[in-house]
Amino acid sequence: MQQQKLVKAGFGIAQGSHSRPGPSVDGHQADASDLAYRLHLGIDSLHIGSTQQLAHTDLDPTNPQNELVLHRNVHDIPAEILLKIFSVFIYDPDPESQRVLAIDRVIQSIYQRLFTLIRVCSDWRGICLSKSAFWSLIPLLIRWQGAEKLCLERAGSSKLHLIGEFKYADPRLLEVITQYGPRIQTLDISGVNPTVVRETVASLLKHGASGCIANLSVRNYQASFRRDRFSESRTLFHPTSSQYASFNKFPDSLRQLRLCGFNLDWGRVHFSGLVELRLQELALEDNLMVTNLLLAVASASNLRSLKLIRMEVRRSIIIPDEELDQVASRLPVSLPSLQSLFLQDIHRDLLLFILQSITPGPYRIIICFTESSSFISQVLNGDPDQEDTLHIKTLELQDFNIDTLMISGNWLQGFKLHHMLKAMPSIKSLCVRGHTFTKVVLQALVRPPGSTTNGSDTDFPVIRRLHVVNTDFHYLALDKLKEVVNSHSIRELRLGRVLALEPWNLEEEKMIRFEDPRDSRFTGPIKDWLQANVPNFAVVRRMRDIPDSEFQMHVW
Repeated sequence: MQQQKLVKAGFGIAQGSHSRPGPSVDGHQADASDLAYRLHLGIDSLHIGSTQQLAHTDLDPTNPQNELVLHRNVHDIPAEILLKIFSVFIYDPDPESQRVLAIDRVIQSIYQRLFTLIRVCSDWRGICLSKSAFWSLIPLLIRWQGAEKLCLERAGSSKLHLIGEFKYADPRLLEVITQYGPRIQTLDISGVNPTVVRETVASLLKHGASGCIANLSVRNYQASFRRDRFSESRTLFHPTSSQYASFNKFPDSLRQLRLCGFNLDWGRVHFSGLVELRLQELALEDNLMVTNLLLAVASASNLRSLKLIRMEVRRSIIIPDEELDQVASRLPVSLPSLQSLFLQDIHRDLLLFILQSITPGPYRIIICFTESSSFISQVLNGDPDQEDTLHIKTLELQDFNIDTLMISGNWLQGFKLHHMLKAMPSIKSLCVRGHTFTKVVLQALVRPPGSTTNGSDTDFPVIRRLHVVNTDFHYLALDKLKEVVNSHSIRELRLGRVLALEPWNLEEEKMIRFEDPRDSRFTGPIKDWLQANVPNFAVVRRMRDIPDSEFQMHVW
């Protein structure tokens, strides 16, 4: 009965005959041939890796004890190895689907693949049902009523990972937290009502085990509306509340923390075990609060990934403050383990302050802009279009080793794009998404012939990796693309679209798309030229065609 509820909840798994094709994931059937193909990919990979390992050891491949390592037949593989192959099949994205999906689609896809394995044969069914960790992802989503009961039953004593998404109070989520709190390792919740979100986190703090909770993601949907960022709901817990005192017991066990629309009392938080931190849609009172946030980040000596997205300061970052002077003496902070610093849609003044406040290191810096508001003065006067142009020109980022620039949207044109590139002469990778490319825009990407690359004299970047995704090209501008490639000696180029094609009239629009076969009469010659002149060139049709995960937009 509960399995039927799970099916009705949205997993879409047809029960019954084993001869039926598997479930559809993003329109692609997980049929028997696809299943066998993907499993054998895992087996081949395991076989190659094991053989290479044997070649570097004293193990004899003919020894009966090592014979199983070299077997290629699924039925001969030991259960523990088969479990690893199953894990790859279940948790890896479908090879023909996009990587970036809504959370309910991700969970649906995972359980669809799990049920596909269960329906193959009784042996596989037994293996999947006996592996309690396969059922430890507990969905508590709006459209899925009852799915959590079957998952909790089959999860046994495994650590639990709760995913909740709700508009109003959901008694199911609170019941699960109350009953299974000490086993909860992950809580990922999103809600419209910040009070309900707070109550859910407070319940976890009350019933959870401080040494068990490793991953916490808390999102307030209202924060996506700019007018709500400075409302009273911006703090997760009041600094003097009992919940805040309880929260301070958990940071030592946290490995991943993601907050959207909720601040903490940054002056009193310490993260000793944090590896990944993402802060999004945050309103900071003043530069003192920004400083305290950076000092809190610095307490995570093992932090490898830091993402700061759409953060604003209520008062100007340059207002002098005596108390700030005392705290600022501890800047810049050092992040010795940092590998990636991702900064998106942060106002130019705050962006500069953050970069100046973190000690330089070998970590990669990725800057992303999706709107022009990052360059408009926080003082509301003057013409916004003139202001953003002025502030792009004076964007003082030449002293920072920025590796990657990402631009999304059609808001940055011609000379503005050129000025932005000049402001970041160190970038080696550029990703542009959702843009219309005319001759003027492509000319802005061309590296001027007089540009220098000698140390501090660099005045324009040398782009080695260029990704142009979900974009349209004017059919008369394609030759200008050759100039872009030649002026930078581009080594890696991706062109195309991962979104569904929209119908249009080419004669009216005069725009073409590289991935559209209907435009091949225009794109054929330039694609041949790019294939011959760019060492790593490909036309993008799916998210998996983009090798760098940083070039995929950071949705929640």
